[in-house]
Amino acid sequence: MVELQIVDVEMGNGHGDVYCQDMDGFYYKFPVEYSKAKFISLLMHGVYVPSNGIYELMLKLLNSIGLSVDAIIVLDGYENKAAIRVINSNSEPKFLPINIEDGLVLGVLADAPFYIKREAAFLEVETIEDSLWYRLLKELDLC
Repeated sequence: MVELQIVDVEMGNGHGDVYCQDMDGFYYKFPVEYSKAKFISLLMHGVYVPSNGIYELMLKLLNSIGLSVDAIIVLDGYENKAAIRVINSNSEPKFLPINIEDGLVLGVLADAPFYIKREAAFLEVETIEDSLWYRLLKELDLC
């Protein structure tokens, strides 16, 4: 697994993007809903005022049963799959499924590190005939 750091949150016309960087300098972009991008941005800049929103309630519920968020792990970028690694003092770590954008919000709120599996997919694999470059070369009679 590779550790990620959130480096920027960009908000646009009704959507947002969270940019992360790994230790080797590679960047990852995760599309998120506008409201979640705004929430992450407020948390990152330390101007969020805690409330009893769904994410705070989730953390309180986990704490009430003796669990804490240890990390957020991106499993598959194309399928939008992630996992919350939760721990308690006397058992093995447990993994709870979550989508990536909710995992990003929960991770920032819980001040948990982010990781990505090396095998995580981010793009749908295209056949060469569907590739934009192949179609362009074919149209120009270069292949």
